[in-house]
Amino acid sequence: MLDMETWEISHYFIEIFKISKRCRYNNCSHTHEPECAVKEAVEDGIIAKSRYISYIGMLEDDEKYRKPH
Repeated sequence: MLDMETWEISHYFIEIFKISKRCRYNNCSHTHEPECAVKEAVEDGIIAKSRYISYIGMLEDDEKYRKPH
């Protein structure tokens, strides 16, 4: 895993980062929040579903990495 904060992960997905500015909440994780512009863009085909799945995978990996062992 890269050495970065969880919130920085979206910066590696430029299309997600750009559209995320339209989300209702400024701390939106793009996973479960209402009025998420990123999830809407995936549904509308603006963001490739494969890219979104990669983003979610990185979030999940980061969560596992940060849990105490």
